Amino acid sequence: MRPKPVATTPAEQSYPGSGKGTCVPPGTLLKAVHAVAVTLFLVVLCSLPSLAQEPAPPPPRLEIFAGASYLRFDSKVIGFTDKSDMYGFNGAVSYRLLKSLSLVADVSGHYGTEIQLYNFLIGPQISFPMGKMTYFGRFLYGKARNHVDVLGGETSIGRALDFGGGVDRNLASRFAVRLVQVDYVNTHTFQTNEANLRVSAGLVYHWGK
Repeated sequence: MRPKPVATTPAEQSYPGSGKGTCVPPGTLLKAVHAVAVTLFLVVLCSLPSLAQEPAPPPPRLEIFAGASYLRFDSKVIGFTDKSDMYGFNGAVSYRLLKSLSLVADVSGHYGTEIQLYNFLIGPQISFPMGKMTYFGRFLYGKARNHVDVLGGETSIGRALDFGGGVDRNLASRFAVRLVQVDYVNTHTFQTNEANLRVSAGLVYHWGK
């Protein structure tokens, strides 16, 4: 997948979306929220048989997540011929403030053909333990760093918004497996908005009560 030809004049070399504001189009955000909600609903529905009638363990004070991640990057808006499938890592640290409310710091990196994308996010997360399962949803805000290896390479840093959630299954008192985490990540780099879908899975370490 190669980017579209770039014009030779400075004005024409600006990326699509030049001059637009950083607001997320309402229709795009609504569709993304709907897709994330449907995905999480199906995950909850499929896991209901595994919910034993046992009390949920006390929520940990600190959680550390590390796993693999897939990102469907909206590269068409920056001049590529199609969206990009990117693979990489996702890590997060959450600190419980109240019984169900935590503060989360999230970092991810994804790599594809001629593109590298990093997100640095922070925000609130709400968790709902049910037996051995824990369901969570969160809203994060931060920065995106996007690098394109075209014409000598160019880097753009802009804001990032994340709306998503997932489900963990406890394996032991200290460990859980994150079965799935689905995020709609809207980034604003190269003077345009990119609507991206991120899916992650991995291991979670619990510490403290």
